[in-house]
Amino acid sequence: MHWVPASRSSLKHREVHRARFRGQTLNCGDQFGRHANPKAHWAGTAPEIWEASNGIVTAFFDFVGTGGTFGGCAAFFKSKGVQCYVAEPAGAAVLAGEQAANPNHRIQGGGYVMKALPALNPTTSSNDQDTHQGALADGYIQVTDEQAIQVSRDLAKLEGIYAGFSAGANVCAALELLKTEEHKAGTVAM
Repeated sequence: MHWVPASRSSLKHREVHRARFRGQTLNCGDQFGRHANPKAHWAGTAPEIWEASNGIVTAFFDFVGTGGTFGGCAAFFKSKGVQCYVAEPAGAAVLAGEQAANPNHRIQGGGYVMKALPALNPTTSSNDQDTHQGALADGYIQVTDEQAIQVSRDLAKLEGIYAGFSAGANVCAALELLKTEEHKAGTVAM
């Protein structure tokens, strides 16, 4: 067996071709392309959130990395009438259809400036139909580096939760959503 770094796609394709030529089996960890990624969140994460909240979730938010958490959870939550939103770094909101002006943002774990994430197209429904890119998102909120950093610091100082900037981005986006008329009395899950 020969392992190939999944993050270098051109190298991966070349190595897959070489391994096949040599008659070898090649196992690659690729959380961006594996259908099991969103399916795990559809079958596990989202139902657990729904059950723990007694079904009172009105909105779901995710700072998208691979798209697996958002794709899987949103597919589940949509069947419950929950609105689903994507948080992205300001200046790198390509999922919202914008050009990447700041691909060097400081919010780790997302904003990869990839226009197409396979995990945002989960095949998790009972009739196994694909959704199209972005169909699960009801909206997009951009979070600046400064906002994400401040909220992550506030989480530590005020709540005793030591979290990274991506968690700060999620909480910041959720707080912004809760300020809107439509969601001010809602329950947002992240």
